Amino acid sequence: MARRDPERRLVLVRHAKADYPEGVDDHDRPLTERGERDAVALGRLLHDTCWPDMVLCSTSVRTRRTWELAEGQADEPVTVRYEPSLYLASPRAVLGLVRGTSDDARCLVVVGHNPGTHELAVALAGRGDKEQLAALAEKLPTAGVVVLGVDGGWDDLAEGGARLEQVSAARG
Repeated sequence: MARRDPERRLVLVRHAKADYPEGVDDHDRPLTERGERDAVALGRLLHDTCWPDMVLCSTSVRTRRTWELAEGQADEPVTVRYEPSLYLASPRAVLGLVRGTSDDARCLVVVGHNPGTHELAVALAGRGDKEQLAALAEKLPTAGVVVLGVDGGWDDLAEGGARLEQVSAARG
């Protein structure tokens, strides 16, 4: 039996590699040169995988810059909501934001931080390729991307309720 396409896709993204400049608050940390390259590669990966209808992005400098560079890889307009509550958010808090998204969004990208992004991805991925599931359980590196197939509405999404379609790291 052929696998049908999911109704929606949730793409969880860990920001690209950030620098640690002396005297700079964590929220204001910029990307490294590698992080800038990886963020551009993230845009290409999303363009080939699932270009979003909606983006939820943390307000930190590193997440905003990650999305800004990724978005530059496509001509399609995207609605972006910068969410202060995504900064270092728990998996439960991130899931709450996802559940509050309109079902008009067929592909939702969330740009956030670890450990919350990684922990949410592991909790939601109830089905998928065993090797990919094992790779996801191990870690989510910077510029890590997790694509989850979601059947039903965003407000119905629950632990184990998504299918892992892809786990990778954008590298530029």
